[in-house]
Amino acid sequence: MNYKARRRLLLFLLCMLWLCACTSKQALEDDQQSSENTQVTYAEDDFYLDFDQKDVNEIDLDQKQGEVKITNAGTYVLHGSLQGSLSIDVGEQETVRLVLKEASITSSSGPAIRCNNGKKLIISLYQDTKNQLIDAANTADSEADATISVQNDLTVNGSGSLSIQANIQNAIKAKDTLKLMDGSLQIKSVDNGIIGKDALYIHEGSYQIEASGDAIKSTYDKDDEKGDIIIENGSFELTAAQDGIQAARNLTIYNGNFQIEAGGGSTNAVKTNNAFQHGSFPQREQTNSEEETISTKGIKATGTLIIKDGVFTLNTCDDSLHANGDITLTNGSFTITSGDDGIHADDTLTIDNGSINITESYEGLEGADVIINDGDIQIVSDDDGINAAGGSDQDSATEPFIDHFRQGGDYTIQIHGGTVLVDAKGDGLDSNGTIEMDGGSVVVFGPSDGGNGALDYEEAFKINGGILIAAGSSQMAQAPSSDSSQNAVMFNISQQEANTLFYLCDASGNPIIAAAPSRTYDNIVISTPKLTLQKEYQLYIGGSGTENDAGYMESGFSGGTLLSAITLTDTITQYGQGGMNMPGNREKGNGRGDMPPGEQFPSERKDFDSPMDQAPEEVQM
Repeated sequence: MNYKARRRLLLFLLCMLWLCACTSKQALEDDQQSSENTQVTYAEDDFYLDFDQKDVNEIDLDQKQGEVKITNAGTYVLHGSLQGSLSIDVGEQETVRLVLKEASITSSSGPAIRCNNGKKLIISLYQDTKNQLIDAANTADSEADATISVQNDLTVNGSGSLSIQANIQNAIKAKDTLKLMDGSLQIKSVDNGIIGKDALYIHEGSYQIEASGDAIKSTYDKDDEKGDIIIENGSFELTAAQDGIQAARNLTIYNGNFQIEAGGGSTNAVKTNNAFQHGSFPQREQTNSEEETISTKGIKATGTLIIKDGVFTLNTCDDSLHANGDITLTNGSFTITSGDDGIHADDTLTIDNGSINITESYEGLEGADVIINDGDIQIVSDDDGINAAGGSDQDSATEPFIDHFRQGGDYTIQIHGGTVLVDAKGDGLDSNGTIEMDGGSVVVFGPSDGGNGALDYEEAFKINGGILIAAGSSQMAQAPSSDSSQNAVMFNISQQEANTLFYLCDASGNPIIAAAPSRTYDNIVISTPKLTLQKEYQLYIGGSGTENDAGYMESGFSGGTLLSAITLTDTITQYGQGGMNMPGNREKGNGRGDMPPGEQFPSERKDFDSPMDQAPEEVQM
């Protein structure tokens, strides 16, 4: 090959190398850029980088035994099987990268991998490889409490898989910041699964964890700037005897697929009136001479909990979502089965959008303030469907598992949009302050017993828009306040069986609204923008129709028997006697009735003061 040809070839190869480097750099920058919105700072070596075989140290574990020590910074490629352990002790500002390439380490004493000193440890899972780590419970070093025990920063990356059997205590623990970038992790632990003490950032990846403690957690709670967990994406199958995911401070989830069982699931909770107690699992434990209660929540933050998107299937003994501060849900799909609260915030719970289906709970949504801006929400609860109150939801040694979240004050339920469907044995909407509604729809079925009401508020319920249907017991029934700008009507009737349709139409027979409550009922409250003062409306019982997903229908129902006709004469108009007599409301006739609390109104229809003189008639609509 002549000189010019060689020169052209060299230039071509240099250009190709430059293009590949630019492409790789651009891909890395794009990945880093995609994480900027999460407020996580990633270094270049946090992402998996290809390596030159000439620049690495190869360790054939088949040729080793006992403790293998690394004392110099650099990249080490491990393959083969070791009956022993790997220890890393380098300079405080040095980084060690371990590339696991079909590597297996089984320790006979303490951790499988331990990093005693250094700036950062990187564990890379080589693509299409399966790797395994097993530790040993017998160790005299209290600091070495994990299969991978790191005294500084730890990053796990790569597209391979890693199986961890944690016998000593935890599976992965970093004393400083832990970053999980990708890969597939399968963990079985006698205590906790994954711990990042200062912070835990999960970029993506697949995580299957069975833990006798918490599945994923951060632990640093002595600094207002530390203890956060941020999850950007990933697939999570977590089974934990205690909490599924627990943050010592704030927890933010941007996306991902989460299947979490905590504390044996909802069947392990024993619920009673106004309180619940755990079943036989887990038990109390003694720690530092102070009796502590085991927490069995699904996703928990000591500070704020923010969820932007994702798919969540949660089955928990205690709260499924819990924060000692605020909770904000922007999007996402949630299927929740809870032994206590479905979603609980000590401060404000805000739902901006998403799909929430709480199939079992003690109380469905709970917070000092509950704000619903949008979303599709379905709740089944043994007590309140939505509860706004104050206090503390924390357990104590003297009063374990008692719901202390019942203080009165300036608390609110605000509904501005979305659809809410509640099936409650206790109060449907319960605010120890006020309720405000100006959009969306709220349908409450229940309670059937007289000790609770479909609507329960301390100060006022102002409805200025939206659709409201509440059907339940008449004894404690409340209607919206008379200072509302949208009209409402309350009917007290004889008790109807569950799934019995009722519907309202105007005097010309035009349909207004209908529903078929899932519980027995003798009180109905209806408010829609279609209700106009000085117009007559007719209530029919029976018939058939198909409800929409929000629990009601505005057309397509037929049959039924005319029960009453009523002309709206006030913002809140009442038919029949029943409901609560609250101070300041009797003279305004706002729908709370004139009977003392606890006294039932007559159940026979002949005792009602109905304006209808004609015999009942069948209608088709």
